[in-house]
Amino acid sequence: MCLYMRWRVRIVCGEDRKDESSDMKWVKRIIVFLVVGFFLFYLIAQPEAAANAVQALFSALARVFRSIIIFFQSLAG
Repeated sequence: MCLYMRWRVRIVCGEDRKDESSDMKWVKRIIVFLVVGFFLFYLIAQPEAAANAVQALFSALARVFRSIIIFFQSLAG
């Protein structure tokens, strides 16, 4: 049973609760839209800086994977 307070503030019950995952889908879509929009703006406004940023990202990921491989090789050897 759901209760209603004097100021019409609704206390939500379990069966009455709306699906919260649909709210998160909208938040995720907005975040993805903003990130893609920022990337496209950065790519158009400063293409050389965008290329340097992508190159730095890939080199950082390569260093991470290389470190993980070295770690597992040292465990095996």
